[in-house]
Amino acid sequence: MPPSDNIYSGRSGKLWRYAVFNLVLLALFAAWYYYQNRPVKLAEPQLANGKLECVSYAPYYQQGKSPFVPLTLITHDQIKHDLSLLSQRFQCVRIYSVDQGLDYVPEAASELGLKVLLGAWVGLNPL
Repeated sequence: MPPSDNIYSGRSGKLWRYAVFNLVLLALFAAWYYYQNRPVKLAEPQLANGKLECVSYAPYYQQGKSPFVPLTLITHDQIKHDLSLLSQRFQCVRIYSVDQGLDYVPEAASELGLKVLLGAWVGLNPL
C-alpha cells in the first residue's frame, strides 16, 4: 500500500485524530451537561402541626401600594385578613419593616397564634 493511501499518515491522519478528539470532547461535554441538569427530587417540607414553618409577609399587592411610596398605609383590616389566611398554613410570618402600618403585625399575629420574625431592610437610602 503506498504511503499516500494510509489514512493514519500525513494530513488525513491529523484530520482523523482531530475529528476523534473533538467527538470524544463532545461526548464528555454531553455527559457532563446531562449530569448537571438531571432531574432531582425536591425535599419534602418540614411540617409541624400540618403547617409550614414561616413565610415573608409584604402586604403591597394592591394597586398603588408600594414600600417605596412614602404615603402608603396598610390598614389594620387588611393585615388582619392577610394574617388570618396565612395562619392556616404557616406558624410564623417575617416582616422587614414596621413603617406604613406594619407596626400592627405583631399584635394581630399574636391574636392568631402566629410568631413574628422581624428582619431589617438594608437599602441605599441613608436615613
